Amino acid sequence: MIGKSLAAGAVATLLTGFTSAAHATVTISSKPTTNMSCAAGVCTPTADQAILNVSDLEHLIGQSDTKVLAKAMPLRIVAPLAWASTAQLTLDSPSIAIDQPITVQGTGGLVINTRHGNTKGAYVLERKGRVEFWDLGGRLAIDGNPYVLVKTVEQLSQSVSANPNGFYALAQNYDAAADGTYASSPVVELDGTFEGLGNAISNLTIADTLEDDNAALFTYLGSGFNTRTSVRDITLNNLRLTGSAGFNRMGGIAVNNFGTISNVHVHGRISSTSDIGAIASYNAGLVDHASAAVRETVIYVGGSGGSLGGLVAQNHGTVRDSFSTGAVSGDFQSDNVGGLVGYNQQGQIIDSWSSGNVKSATFSGGLVGYSDGIISGSFAKGNVTGDGGVNGGGLVGENLGMIKGSFALGSISNFENVGGLMGQNFGTASESFARGAVSNADISIGGLAGFNFGTLSQTYSTGSVTGGGSVEFGGLLGGDNPVLGTVDTSYWDTNTSGISDQSEGCGSPPSCPGVTGLSTAQFQSGLPSGFDPAVWAEDPNINNGYPYLLANPPPK
Repeated sequence: MIGKSLAAGAVATLLTGFTSAAHATVTISSKPTTNMSCAAGVCTPTADQAILNVSDLEHLIGQSDTKVLAKAMPLRIVAPLAWASTAQLTLDSPSIAIDQPITVQGTGGLVINTRHGNTKGAYVLERKGRVEFWDLGGRLAIDGNPYVLVKTVEQLSQSVSANPNGFYALAQNYDAAADGTYASSPVVELDGTFEGLGNAISNLTIADTLEDDNAALFTYLGSGFNTRTSVRDITLNNLRLTGSAGFNRMGGIAVNNFGTISNVHVHGRISSTSDIGAIASYNAGLVDHASAAVRETVIYVGGSGGSLGGLVAQNHGTVRDSFSTGAVSGDFQSDNVGGLVGYNQQGQIIDSWSSGNVKSATFSGGLVGYSDGIISGSFAKGNVTGDGGVNGGGLVGENLGMIKGSFALGSISNFENVGGLMGQNFGTASESFARGAVSNADISIGGLAGFNFGTLSQTYSTGSVTGGGSVEFGGLLGGDNPVLGTVDTSYWDTNTSGISDQSEGCGSPPSCPGVTGLSTAQFQSGLPSGFDPAVWAEDPNINNGYPYLLANPPPK
């Protein structure tokens, strides 16, 4: 897994009891039962540190319905748990973390309850956690909602079509190779909930030949009038998505998201149609060199306009604790192309990342092509390459929204405006940085942003800045609008950038206020002046000794 554990991040965010209280936890593990009382099918803790042996629990479920009531204490499952009886297990706690498989082998049931009175808690499937039902006759209920279990993509499609507002769960891993090729999105519109239970759909293939069409696993997640839709805890492996000329919007999980996507991961190979020539060779090279563990996703759109994202084409809702590892490619007519989201249209992207390369489009970013929403606690690792595009950025091609606590590591080249974090900024960016090399711009180029019309605060860049036909050229910014642009407490590396003159932090106007050049040694010898130590830290073994974000450390 690349970077920080997203499930662990979700636990830190949602289940604060685990991070702050080693004092009060109920743990289901292979250790002997300690400080637990089990009687009449109900197990409750008798002290702050309680352990329920997993074999003891399995024996109880084998006999009758069993409840583990953790009261106000966090509940963790750290040993594999399975039973074949028809009995039902209830896990009741305001904070539930599942870090090992739970397997319902027969027609038994699982109830997860985090809701107590008017307060709803949270449950998290951590890195090794998943729930599997061998029999569709099994029963699942979460926070009072009964779920329909499905084993195949076709079953999901039929069930959602019959009742778009329902609750659905993927019972086990599914290999969609036997489905053949879908001609369009398998699921048109979900207005309810899809819970992947930590399972994966592998080898899903969609080949849509219609022009100006849309393709993803789901076309719509909710609508502008219904934002309660959610998709969570699902992985797409080896996804293949093909679109023809004139294709409009494409994404791994969804074309349009109006709801919440959380703990969702996309890997795969999405190939282009036969008319793409050089781009096909480029993408094939990316896939051929991809590791077996983390294969790349290649998304191509030819023809007029569109939004492409490894996870979502257009995000109007929330994406949280999710990632895409694939390369995303569009031609020069594609409007918004991002490693995770094509167009973040007044949506939120929180604690998420992408690692795939992004190639060509009007607005291209390692994470998002075009954003007028919120991006926080996120990062991108992929390189961004243009071919006649307008704005290219390591994180966002063009930003009209807010970026906070985020960073980009990839290189960016061949756009009109090129920036390590943003090609062009009309919004705000704070407590963020870029470390990738930038090169070959036609209008403006800077280590952090090609051109700034917005607000920057507590930002820095370290990448080399090299030119081509650049008109405006600076260590941090290619250009800064003196009327609309505001820069405060921002820095660039005078050694690694290749720009050592303090007057060249901005290409235009030179010596713009708030921009200071520091040597590599100065960067690594302590936080730059004005950087908040509650937000930033330095360690010679982290981020090459440069300042890093405490809440969003870089991947190892």
